Amino acid sequence: MTSTILRGKVAVVGDWGVGKTSIVQQFIAMGAGFPKNYSMTLGCELSTKQVNIPDQEEAVELLFIDSSGRDMYVDLLKTVWENISMIMVVVDVTKEETYGKARLLIDHIKELNKDKSLSGVVLANKIDLTERRQVPAKTGAELASGYGLLYFECSAKSYQGIEEPCFYLANEWHKLHADTADSLAIIA
Repeated sequence: MTSTILRGKVAVVGDWGVGKTSIVQQFIAMGAGFPKNYSMTLGCELSTKQVNIPDQEEAVELLFIDSSGRDMYVDLLKTVWENISMIMVVVDVTKEETYGKARLLIDHIKELNKDKSLSGVVLANKIDLTERRQVPAKTGAELASGYGLLYFECSAKSYQGIEEPCFYLANEWHKLHADTADSLAIIA
Protein backbone atom coordinates (compact mmCIF):
# COMPACT_ATOMS: atom_id res chain seq x y z
CA MET A 1 0.00 0.00 0.00
CA THR A 2 1.31 3.40 -0.99
CA SER A 3 1.61 5.89 1.85
CA THR A 4 3.41 8.77 0.09
CA ILE A 5 2.90 10.17 -3.38
CA LEU A 6 5.69 12.31 -4.83
CA ARG A 7 4.66 14.55 -7.70
CA GLY A 8 7.02 15.33 -10.53
CA LYS A 9 6.39 17.54 -13.58
CA VAL A 10 7.76 16.19 -16.85
CA ALA A 11 8.08 18.57 -19.81
CA VAL A 12 7.51 16.49 -22.94
CA VAL A 13 9.10 18.38 -25.82
CA GLY A 14 10.19 17.87 -29.39
CA ASP A 15 9.42 18.93 -32.93
CA TRP A 16 5.87 18.65 -34.23
CA GLY A 17 4.85 15.21 -35.48
CA VAL A 18 7.50 13.22 -33.57
CA GLY A 19 4.87 11.38 -31.51
CA LYS A 20 4.97 13.13 -28.13
CA THR A 21 1.22 12.88 -27.56
CA SER A 22 1.08 9.27 -28.79
CA ILE A 23 3.83 8.27 -26.37
CA VAL A 24 2.12 9.92 -23.40
CA GLN A 25 -1.29 8.50 -24.33
CA GLN A 26 0.15 5.03 -24.78
CA PHE A 27 1.88 5.13 -21.39
CA ILE A 28 -1.24 6.42 -19.62
CA ALA A 29 -3.42 3.75 -21.29
CA MET A 30 -0.81 0.96 -20.93
CA GLY A 31 -0.63 0.33 -24.66
CA ALA A 32 -4.29 0.80 -25.54
CA GLY A 33 -4.13 4.50 -26.35
CA PHE A 34 -2.54 4.82 -29.78
CA PRO A 35 -4.51 7.49 -31.63
CA LYS A 36 -5.91 6.45 -34.99
CA ASN A 37 -5.76 10.00 -36.36
CA TYR A 38 -3.12 12.69 -35.96
CA SER A 39 -4.28 15.57 -33.80
CA MET A 40 -1.83 18.44 -33.36
CA THR A 41 -1.33 19.60 -29.77
CA LEU A 42 -2.17 23.28 -29.37
CA GLY A 43 -0.15 24.83 -26.56
CA CYS A 44 0.09 21.96 -24.11
CA GLU A 45 -1.94 19.09 -22.72
CA LEU A 46 -1.64 17.74 -19.19
CA SER A 47 -1.85 14.07 -18.24
CA THR A 48 -0.96 12.21 -15.07
CA LYS A 49 -0.06 8.67 -14.18
CA GLN A 50 0.96 7.22 -10.85
CA VAL A 51 3.96 4.88 -10.87
CA ASN A 52 4.52 2.68 -7.84
CA ILE A 53 8.15 2.39 -6.81
CA PRO A 54 9.11 -1.28 -6.26
CA ASP A 55 9.90 -2.28 -2.66
CA GLN A 56 8.94 1.19 -1.39
CA GLU A 57 5.91 2.70 0.27
CA GLU A 58 6.07 5.65 -2.10
CA ALA A 59 4.69 6.25 -5.55
CA VAL A 60 5.53 8.94 -8.05
CA GLU A 61 2.76 10.76 -9.85
CA LEU A 62 4.14 11.97 -13.15
CA LEU A 63 2.45 15.08 -14.53
CA PHE A 64 3.23 15.07 -18.24
CA ILE A 65 3.24 18.53 -19.81
CA ASP A 66 2.84 17.49 -23.45
CA SER A 67 4.05 20.57 -25.31
CA SER A 68 3.30 21.58 -28.87
CA GLY A 69 6.24 21.33 -31.23
CA ARG A 70 5.21 24.42 -33.18
CA ASP A 71 7.47 27.44 -32.77
CA MET A 72 4.51 29.80 -32.40
CA TYR A 73 3.80 28.34 -28.92
CA VAL A 74 7.30 28.71 -27.43
CA ASP A 75 6.58 32.01 -25.66
CA LEU A 76 3.37 30.60 -24.18
CA LEU A 77 5.15 27.44 -23.04
CA LYS A 78 7.91 29.28 -21.17
CA THR A 79 5.70 29.64 -18.11
CA VAL A 80 4.84 25.92 -17.98
CA TRP A 81 8.43 24.87 -18.60
CA GLU A 82 9.70 26.82 -15.61
CA ASN A 83 10.08 24.81 -12.41
CA ILE A 84 9.72 21.43 -14.08
CA SER A 85 11.13 18.34 -12.41
CA MET A 86 12.27 16.38 -15.46
CA ILE A 87 12.40 16.50 -19.23
CA MET A 88 11.44 14.02 -21.95
CA VAL A 89 12.78 15.05 -25.34
CA VAL A 90 11.20 13.14 -28.21
CA VAL A 91 12.86 12.81 -31.61
CA ASP A 92 11.86 10.93 -34.77
CA VAL A 93 14.38 8.41 -36.15
CA THR A 94 12.95 9.00 -39.65
CA LYS A 95 13.59 12.77 -39.59
CA GLU A 96 17.11 13.98 -38.85
CA GLU A 97 15.98 17.60 -38.48
CA THR A 98 14.07 16.69 -35.29
CA TYR A 99 17.43 16.24 -33.53
CA GLY A 100 18.40 19.85 -34.24
CA LYS A 101 15.09 21.08 -32.86
CA ALA A 102 15.65 18.88 -29.79
CA ARG A 103 18.95 20.65 -29.08
CA LEU A 104 17.27 24.06 -29.25
CA LEU A 105 14.47 22.96 -26.91
CA ILE A 106 16.85 21.39 -24.39
CA ASP A 107 18.97 24.56 -24.34
CA HIS A 108 15.87 26.69 -23.88
CA ILE A 109 14.47 24.59 -21.03
CA LYS A 110 17.83 24.31 -19.29
CA GLU A 111 18.15 28.11 -19.43
CA LEU A 112 14.67 28.50 -17.88
CA ASN A 113 15.66 26.06 -15.11
CA LYS A 114 19.32 27.06 -14.74
CA ASP A 115 19.24 26.96 -10.95
CA LYS A 116 18.73 23.21 -10.84
CA SER A 117 19.90 20.02 -12.43
CA LEU A 118 17.26 18.41 -14.62
CA SER A 119 17.18 14.66 -15.08
CA GLY A 120 15.58 13.38 -18.20
CA VAL A 121 15.59 11.29 -21.31
CA VAL A 122 15.93 11.59 -25.05
CA LEU A 123 13.36 9.22 -26.52
CA ALA A 124 13.76 8.27 -30.18
CA ASN A 125 10.36 7.31 -31.58
CA LYS A 126 9.18 5.42 -34.69
CA ILE A 127 11.74 2.61 -34.58
CA ASP A 128 9.07 0.39 -36.15
CA LEU A 129 9.67 2.25 -39.45
CA THR A 130 12.97 0.45 -40.07
CA GLU A 131 13.05 1.09 -43.84
CA ARG A 132 12.61 4.84 -43.33
CA ARG A 133 15.11 5.25 -40.49
CA GLN A 134 17.61 8.06 -41.14
CA VAL A 135 19.26 8.49 -37.75
CA PRO A 136 21.32 5.76 -36.04
CA ALA A 137 21.01 5.10 -32.31
CA LYS A 138 24.57 6.38 -31.81
CA THR A 139 23.49 9.90 -32.84
CA GLY A 140 20.65 9.91 -30.33
CA ALA A 141 22.85 8.51 -27.59
CA GLU A 142 25.45 11.23 -28.24
CA LEU A 143 22.74 13.91 -28.12
CA ALA A 144 21.47 12.58 -24.80
CA SER A 145 24.88 12.16 -23.17
CA GLY A 146 25.91 15.66 -24.27
CA TYR A 147 23.14 17.03 -22.05
CA GLY A 148 23.46 14.52 -19.22
CA LEU A 149 20.28 12.72 -20.26
CA LEU A 150 19.65 9.02 -20.84
CA TYR A 151 18.81 7.67 -24.30
CA PHE A 152 15.93 5.32 -25.11
CA GLU A 153 14.25 4.16 -28.32
CA CYS A 154 10.58 3.32 -28.77
CA SER A 155 7.64 2.82 -31.06
CA ALA A 156 4.50 4.54 -29.83
CA LYS A 157 2.51 2.59 -32.40
CA SER A 158 3.55 -0.85 -31.13
CA TYR A 159 4.06 0.22 -27.47
CA GLN A 160 7.63 -1.03 -27.69
CA GLY A 161 9.99 0.75 -25.29
CA ILE A 162 7.36 3.16 -23.91
CA GLU A 163 7.42 2.12 -20.25
CA GLU A 164 11.18 2.05 -19.63
CA PRO A 165 11.89 5.79 -19.99
CA CYS A 166 8.81 6.69 -17.94
CA PHE A 167 9.75 4.27 -15.16
CA TYR A 168 13.29 5.64 -15.30
CA LEU A 169 11.97 9.19 -14.77
CA ALA A 170 9.77 8.08 -11.88
CA ASN A 171 12.66 6.24 -10.21
CA GLU A 172 15.04 9.18 -10.70
CA TRP A 173 12.51 11.54 -9.11
CA HIS A 174 12.03 9.11 -6.24
CA LYS A 175 15.81 8.80 -5.71
CA LEU A 176 16.20 12.57 -5.70
CA HIS A 177 13.41 12.95 -3.16
CA ALA A 178 14.74 10.08 -1.03
CA ASP A 179 18.27 11.55 -1.10
CA THR A 180 16.90 14.95 -0.08
CA ALA A 181 14.79 13.42 2.71
CA ASP A 182 17.81 11.42 3.96
CA SER A 183 19.99 14.56 3.95
CA LEU A 184 17.38 16.49 5.90
CA ALA A 185 17.05 13.66 8.40
CA ILE A 186 20.81 13.62 8.92
CA ILE A 187 20.92 17.40 9.42
CA ALA A 188 18.03 17.34 11.92
